[in-house]
Amino acid sequence: MNHMKNMKLYLIGLVLAMPFVMQAQDYATGLKGPAILHQYYINPVLINPGYTGFTGDHSLFFNYRDQWADFNDAPRSLTFSYNGALGDRIGLGAMVFSDQFGVENRLRGQLSYGYRFESEAGKFGIGLSTEYMRYFIDNSALTDPGVSIPDDVISEGVNGFEYFIASIGFYGEIEEKFIVGLSFPALIQSRQDQANSSTDERAFNYIAYLGYRAPIEEYDMLIEPILCVRKIGDVDLQIDANLKLSFLDERLFSGVTYGFGAGNRLGFMLGTRVNALNVFYSYDMTMLDFQQYNAGSHEISLKINLPRLAKSGEEGAKPNMDK
Repeated sequence: MNHMKNMKLYLIGLVLAMPFVMQAQDYATGLKGPAILHQYYINPVLINPGYTGFTGDHSLFFNYRDQWADFNDAPRSLTFSYNGALGDRIGLGAMVFSDQFGVENRLRGQLSYGYRFESEAGKFGIGLSTEYMRYFIDNSALTDPGVSIPDDVISEGVNGFEYFIASIGFYGEIEEKFIVGLSFPALIQSRQDQANSSTDERAFNYIAYLGYRAPIEEYDMLIEPILCVRKIGDVDLQIDANLKLSFLDERLFSGVTYGFGAGNRLGFMLGTRVNALNVFYSYDMTMLDFQQYNAGSHEISLKINLPRLAKSGEEGAKPNMDK
């Protein structure tokens, strides 16, 4: 009886997970689409390779997300990324991402390249990322009493699927106030574990990003409203309205997010900076009935910004292009 109850809750979770986990139509395809990461306004390189090396320094970023806490076999993800400047124009980056949802697993390794330039209007960057992704399910799925054996889909999922993915992006800051970004994740996605590899037929993906920086000097505060519009896979159009606040020379941070479409979402963020170390915590919850079965989603991020080393003959490191 308990097994049937747990199975029903698991199936409910799979259905309601569709806004957050791409292509969750069946047991073995839930994690084969591009990931959705919610800390993008802290570290834009997560969704846009055009940000690679944009600040002119080196940045290390670690993120852990516990989605739908207290729900059995809920998604857990780990992300580690680096991006930094190589010279005055070039940026290089790397990211490793691990995601688990019940018996489903996804492992991604990404390399990114960025080129940045300046004009009278502002600073801009264009970037390209290439990525290897492996999707697979645990062997335990074969022994699940709810699975009829043989099951070709489950068996294929245990063996795993391998993909090559390429994405492009553009990022810019105009007059040090306006922030614009446009990226096309998984613009090319080709399966690699088949003899005759071909590009999958899928929906067109894009993420558009628009922000504004409004300093209030008398209160030593910076207000940043940020709007993000994304269309990923077959999921409905999603719009995030973010408001980020920075205090005390950007040593304290807070933020709030409300997401529209494919299941509304409300999120909160708190953070602090101590020298080069930034620490952030965020909590978000959905406006779906499924929220009553879990304790919301928790996310912890660590970000370290290191200045670019000075070249021989320079008095010091080149100052950051952006904080």
